[in-house]
Amino acid sequence: MRRNVVFLFLLILTLGGYRSSNAQESARELYLEAREHLIDERFEEALARFQRLVSDFRASEEADDAQYYVGYALSELERFEEALEAYAVLLDRWPDSVRVERARAQRAELLARSRGKEANDDLFREVFDGSSSWPLKRDTAFALARKGNFTAHDILEEAMERESSSRQIELTRILAPWASDPAARRILVMGLSAGRSSSVKLRALESLEDVASHEDVTLAVGRLLTNGSSSSVKQKAVVILSHRLDTPGARQALSGALDASNSSSVQMLACRSLTGHLLDPEVRPSVIRVFQGSSSSSVRLQCLASLEGQINDLAAADVLRAALANKSSSTSVRLKALQLASASQASAVRAVADVGLERGNSSSVQLQAVRALTSGKDDDRAAEALDGLFRQSGVSTNVLLAAIDALQHHMGTPAGPPALGRALSSKNSTSVQLRAMTLAANYLDEVEVKNAVLAILEENAASTSVKLQAVAMMRSRIDEAKVRRIVGAALHTSNSTSVLLKAVEALGDAADEADSRQALARVLDSEYSTSVVLASMRALAPHIEADSSARNAFIRTMESRKMSSRARVLAGERLFPGADAATKARIADAMEDVVLRARRRGQGRGNRNLIEDALDLLELIDADRAETLRARSRASHGAPARKGPATSSSVTLWHMASM
Repeated sequence: MRRNVVFLFLLILTLGGYRSSNAQESARELYLEAREHLIDERFEEALARFQRLVSDFRASEEADDAQYYVGYALSELERFEEALEAYAVLLDRWPDSVRVERARAQRAELLARSRGKEANDDLFREVFDGSSSWPLKRDTAFALARKGNFTAHDILEEAMERESSSRQIELTRILAPWASDPAARRILVMGLSAGRSSSVKLRALESLEDVASHEDVTLAVGRLLTNGSSSSVKQKAVVILSHRLDTPGARQALSGALDASNSSSVQMLACRSLTGHLLDPEVRPSVIRVFQGSSSSSVRLQCLASLEGQINDLAAADVLRAALANKSSSTSVRLKALQLASASQASAVRAVADVGLERGNSSSVQLQAVRALTSGKDDDRAAEALDGLFRQSGVSTNVLLAAIDALQHHMGTPAGPPALGRALSSKNSTSVQLRAMTLAANYLDEVEVKNAVLAILEENAASTSVKLQAVAMMRSRIDEAKVRRIVGAALHTSNSTSVLLKAVEALGDAADEADSRQALARVLDSEYSTSVVLASMRALAPHIEADSSARNAFIRTMESRKMSSRARVLAGERLFPGADAATKARIADAMEDVVLRARRRGQGRGNRNLIEDALDLLELIDADRAETLRARSRASHGAPARKGPATSSSVTLWHMASM
């Protein structure tokens, strides 16, 4: 009997556990189904299932979640009173649920959405006057503020004081649309207090940006520039104040950012923001202190750049003099100050450039000072100063380049051409000479300039690029005997093929002149590159019948084994028309020598073409001799016999036509 009782008891426990487990599984399935409807925004279906779960499975693990979602679904269906009641049920029945805090926040949101303008609503009094927790009070106050209701401003102020930075940032975002409201603005200004984090201050500044015209905001923002705020906060404060430059108070507050205790980025931003106001009485003392104190060069340069629009104001002289007089000012700062002085229409402002001429300044500063004092066009003082600069040694390339650029404005003065002539001197760098050559191209009628260019061709020290440009410039003057003589001399003072080719081309333009032909003929008697020799031959070719010296030079080229085979063949082709019997015999001997030497070098395509050109020319003079050489070639290499009578190859005709 006892055994039966025990068995029955165990059976009841087992069945009870099974039923409990089965109920939990059913609740879970119903919960997941309801969540799917919620995600798909089918709120009616979701609501029905969540309500059924709470009703039928109140003891399940999902019951408190389901009750929360009942309130959520009701709020989405805009059944606000029912939603409030649903959240209240959750807070009452499941006070330890993880959903409680979120339910409080949702309830506060619903209060604002449904009754946000009813300040005396019983529910609000229940929150603020009752024993509600601080989170509920805070969230409800935040919810009201989102609707522009600042009834709970004391709660909001307390939140700005005691809450974490993230909550304070959230509050500034909520208040931003209502910044024009005095209560909201007051709370946002609290966000600028010294105890706030940089992120809170930045958010508060963003929210106050559109209401910066209010004096309380201007003062609060201005204080940020002189307290221990971060650089990013100060930069934002500068931006806000820059929109209020129409008021002296904002300008004076902004001038505080120029203090050397601030970072360079803050000072530079303030300088940019004060553009057009740097000489205002309330700002100018701070600007002068930038140059007298320990501000960085970048800050000083920015202040000078911002001063550009005011350089005609006499008060600018005080600022520029401060920039030049301070021994700690960098060269770049001095140059910028002198540049501004040069551009000023006020003589008193330009006069500060005298400081830049004092001993101890760098040459670049001295040069900029000269430019400032001799501004204008065709100023002889400027030309003389530049001439003196070109006489110096050890001047940097950049300074000399700038000097040449400046000199072009003063070439109409007596000192201009001599100064340019000195700039062309080989003691200067290639880049300086090239820059001077560019300017000299327009002044070749000036004796000093032309002689300086010709001197480049006579010197071995000049670079290839400089000599190339010199030859190109003198080509337009090649009709002058002196120019031809010096260009001809350049053929012996340069090892550059490109320079030699340019010189040959220039002399070719004047090949009607005997001295040009003599210079070109000398090329054929020297060991120049094939391209230079061929260029000289092309220039002399039209004159070999009338000029015996040119003709003899072609003969020497044709017979010289030091010359390239191509040059020898071309010389023979050009000599053949009108040649007497003796000359033809010499041509034939030379072509045979070319063929034999080419064969020894091998049967490359280039050699084969060269051999055929030489044989074609030989065939015109001595067909049997040419055939004998061809037969030898066929015997050695199996080359096919030429078909048809030989006249003149297409290659030969092309060369003759091109010459």
